[in-house]
Amino acid sequence: MQVTFPILLAKKIFNTKKEFFLYEVNTSQEVIQYTFTNDVARYEKKYSNPACLVKELQVKIDAQLYLDFSEENTPTFVIEY
Repeated sequence: MQVTFPILLAKKIFNTKKEFFLYEVNTSQEVIQYTFTNDVARYEKKYSNPACLVKELQVKIDAQLYLDFSEENTPTFVIEY
């Protein structure tokens, strides 16, 4: 599955001290709502996607970073997950 993150979210992923990332995507596979947490059980009913380890996301973002400046909005990048 390919998910699109806003570039500012990528920065938050790299700076967080939390262990897990839970998120919701829209029909375009763009992250629309997310939470960083150390307690997955607290939020697992709120999000339909499985929790991701922040450490794994950091590695994937670093390896697959793709910036798209073609749109006028905030730059985004796509990660294969």
